[in-house]
This record gives sequence, C-alpha cells and structure tokens, in this order.
Amino acid sequence: MIYTDEAILQARKQMERNEKERHSEKVIKAELEQSIYDEEVAIFHIPVRFEDKALLDGKVTMRLPGDFTPRTREEIERVYFMGNSPQYVYSNSYLDFALALNWTSHEVPEDLLFDAAKNVRYMMERVGPKMRFLGEEKLDREEGKMVLFKLLANAIDGVSYMNMFCTCVEGRMLMGTLSFDQKLSKRLAPLTDEIVKSLRVTKED
Repeated sequence: MIYTDEAILQARKQMERNEKERHSEKVIKAELEQSIYDEEVAIFHIPVRFEDKALLDGKVTMRLPGDFTPRTREEIERVYFMGNSPQYVYSNSYLDFALALNWTSHEVPEDLLFDAAKNVRYMMERVGPKMRFLGEEKLDREEGKMVLFKLLANAIDGVSYMNMFCTCVEGRMLMGTLSFDQKLSKRLAPLTDEIVKSLRVTKED
C-alpha cells in the first residue's frame, strides 16, 4: 500500500510538471511563431491541424481545427444554462476554446455594418454580465466587412476572454465568439484572432 501511494504521488507530481511545462513562457513563445496556415500547429504542446470549414450551410468558411464538430442543442444548453445560448457551437474534446455563432434576424446592409456594430457594443456594455472592452478593429475586405471586439466577461468559474466578431451574411448580422479562460490569453488570444480573421463570406457568382 505504501508503494502504491508513493507511486500515485510521483505520477501526480510528474503530471503537474508536464502541465507546467506545457504552459511555460518558452513553449508559448515558440508556439506564437506558428500560424493556422501551417501544416500543423502546436497549442500547449498539442499538435493540431487546421482546415477551412464551411459553416451555415456553406454561407461562410472559417479555418478551424479539423476535428471541430457542431455540438447538439442538448450539449449547447448544458453549457449555456444561464440563458442566451448561441445557435451553433463548434468544438472538440481537448482544446480550451470553442466557436459560438448567432445568425441574427437583424437586417443589416453591409455598408451599414460599422454603424450597427456600435449599437452592439452599446447594448453589451449595458446588458448582461459586466464586460470590459480591450480593443476594437474594423476590417473592410473584399471577402466581407468585419468588426472585431476583444473583451473580458465575468463567468461562473472566473473571467472569460472573448474574441468576438460581427459581419453580414445575406443581409443579416452574423455574430460569433471564440472564448476561453483569461489565464490562457497569452497563447490563445493571438491564435483566435487569426482564426476570426480567416472568416470568409461566400459570395454568389
């Protein structure tokens, strides 16, 4: 029994050392030199392959981990049990972030997106859990205009970092969020920023 207890203790200590190494400054610095367009990307020592995935029945594409799959409505409701659950969530079982999408019924012409995004920010600052905006960026691209928000939001188990975006799809606003624990932001904030900017609205010929 003593040997067994000692072996368990040593195994636990080794796991803690491995986990600490995965999140070390050295590992993060090396991983930040990688891109989602590389053949393989390490995320806290986990090898991940990204690919362009068609979402919303092909209306948009985004470069995501290849094994990201849509969650069922039951799974979504279990995670977002406080209400205001997104329409779509994509994730896998081992990465620390997920993509949530809401294709709203709000009709917004693309040339008015930047003005509409001001209203989105206004509402978010005054409704729901307390949020702190860290930055905002407007992209005017051939693939479609986008507005990006970086913000912190209070969660039940801590503080969440949210990489949020707004764009127009078929005349309606599409809102999406890549979120994760704020403690992981040094590695995941740049990564999810690159993912968000990979979004492409499919244009009809």
